[in-house]
Amino acid sequence: MGALISKGNKDRAFVKFLKVRQALKEQERQEPTLIFLVAMMNVTPDIIFSSVKLGGASYGIPLPISESKRIVFSIK
Repeated sequence: MGALISKGNKDRAFVKFLKVRQALKEQERQEPTLIFLVAMMNVTPDIIFSSVKLGGASYGIPLPISESKRIVFSIK
């Protein structure tokens, strides 16, 4: 769906989202919004890598991130 949205086909992506949501409602017998929320929380990163240049080389240093930035990175 992300590829459809980036290409400008927001209507088609929304229709697909609604179909997936309806299928989840029929199969799982649970609220689809709750399933999407749990899936979103499962893909949130705990750390990000910030690049630091030492000498002539760049190194990635892991840094913890705040809860609000975790959500932003998971949406991307």
